[in-house]
Amino acid sequence: MKLKSLLILLVITTVLAILSTLMLRPNTADPPKIGALLLPDLPVNAVARIHLATLEERVALVKGSDVWQVENRHGYPADFDKISTFVRQFSKLKIGRSFEGTSEALARLQLVDPAQAEADPSESGTHIQLEDADGKRIASYILGSVRSTDSGSGGQYLRRSDGNTIYLVDEGFRFLRSSPAEWLQQDLLDIKEAEIREVVSYSAGETQPLFEVRRSAKGEPAELVNAPEDQQVDPTKVEQLLGALAPLKIADLAGERQNPAPPMGDRAHLIYRLFNGQEIHIYPRKAGQDDDARFELQAIVTYQPPPDDSGSATAEKPAASSTEEAPPAQSATETDAADTEIKKAPTPEEMAALTADLSARVSGWTFLMEEWQWKSFITQVEGLLETKEEAPPQPTS
Repeated sequence: MKLKSLLILLVITTVLAILSTLMLRPNTADPPKIGALLLPDLPVNAVARIHLATLEERVALVKGSDVWQVENRHGYPADFDKISTFVRQFSKLKIGRSFEGTSEALARLQLVDPAQAEADPSESGTHIQLEDADGKRIASYILGSVRSTDSGSGGQYLRRSDGNTIYLVDEGFRFLRSSPAEWLQQDLLDIKEAEIREVVSYSAGETQPLFEVRRSAKGEPAELVNAPEDQQVDPTKVEQLLGALAPLKIADLAGERQNPAPPMGDRAHLIYRLFNGQEIHIYPRKAGQDDDARFELQAIVTYQPPPDDSGSATAEKPAASSTEEAPPAQSATETDAADTEIKKAPTPEEMAALTADLSARVSGWTFLMEEWQWKSFITQVEGLLETKEEAPPQPTS
């Protein structure tokens, strides 16, 4: 054999020996310690996109310039508290145990990737992916079944989307949802009943009101103006009407935002006039019938500076006459507290700016409501009345 061929054969033999040694060497890497963080280096503040997906639903949450948005709900603001809680909880997951998952174990623990072709709904989990502002993947996991114990939840199983190691972590995400509607900022308005000066109802295209419910002053009870004499007002219905905005929550969106908002003068509506000068125009509508019924609502917010006697905290009190007893002198603490309370009341300019911000957030959208809340917007006077009970006849002597 030539020397050159012998050297080549020797090199090949040496390489194969090295590879065999490496392959047969036992794995000395330490397994994850019980109680260790699953994601110790997760850059929470860098998370700018969150994707959640199951076989049936998916949601994409995106950090916008001002607020988080639900991308597949036309960019409507997302519930920041819910997002913050989820990311913070995810970053603090601790490992209870870990083991290599077979295909049978992945199916049994619902850890099959929902994007996998022909995935079984009973075997697939929820795909969670966190990304930075550039779309670079930060973390990607498949969330599986909750581990049940006699005392309740005993953590939850998950795995990396590109690996088969199964982790049992200490926290559970039993109520995590991938429906876009679940991640919307559902609080639309929160206006307490005591802040409402009057509610006026108009039928479609009419300028004369169907009814008016009004307070004579702040702190006074609301009354139906010109109530029919043969019927009596149902106080629970009046309370329901006045309390419909405290709070007003949405269930979903009916579609994309219309910008600019279409004119709605031909729609039946309610106007809630507040003591601070704001007017909330509510346009409720029922679309469809029976099981296909949708309860829609549109809103417009405007502002008119209130008169001095409207209950505004900045209204000046009339000067006391010379015959009136002077009020007792206030202490320095009481004076400071009173001054602070007056300073807290927004100026008309500040109220106009606050109203413009609120109007920009709600106008142009058609919101879907739960039926029970939609029914609180009573537009017909009959809905506020009940038949007056006749007094029993008096016995004759």
